[in-house]
Amino acid sequence: MKLYVRNGTVLALHSDDQTVPTSAYGAGTVVVQVEEWPGDAGDALNESDPAILAAYAAGARRALVDGGTTINVAGTAIPTWTDAASQGALTSLVLASQIDPQITTAWKGKDGAFYPLDAAGILTLANGARLFVQDCFTKEAAALAGIAGGSIGTLDDVNQVFA
Repeated sequence: MKLYVRNGTVLALHSDDQTVPTSAYGAGTVVVQVEEWPGDAGDALNESDPAILAAYAAGARRALVDGGTTINVAGTAIPTWTDAASQGALTSLVLASQIDPQITTAWKGKDGAFYPLDAAGILTLANGARLFVQDCFTKEAAALAGIAGGSIGTLDDVNQVFA
């Protein structure tokens, strides 16, 4: 079950097979994956449950990854999606740049603009995305360690790790 949560309140419940973008519920919404949920929309999450906090941390990481980042490529700041589909597209471009070092392409940024890239630019963009995504996982690991160690006990504490 997927809980769509903002500010500790469950906004909506969706089954695992439903795909609903968090943007449908507004900025700051996090998807919390749980085995079961005895409550309903409008209920607050039980912040004292370490499993809820861990699921919330995973949702916060997914939201951060899916939100993307800005990567500097040869002096140009490129706002870049880093969701799974964009990571796959970047991986394909990296392979293409290895096959054809003379490649040029245009990457569409989060802002809708197109950015010309050569092979070196492709590698810089892909590496920047990789580093950003890995940093998101590092933040989740830190949140989980804090939950296990007792230093993180609220949704706000988890949010601070991802801030």
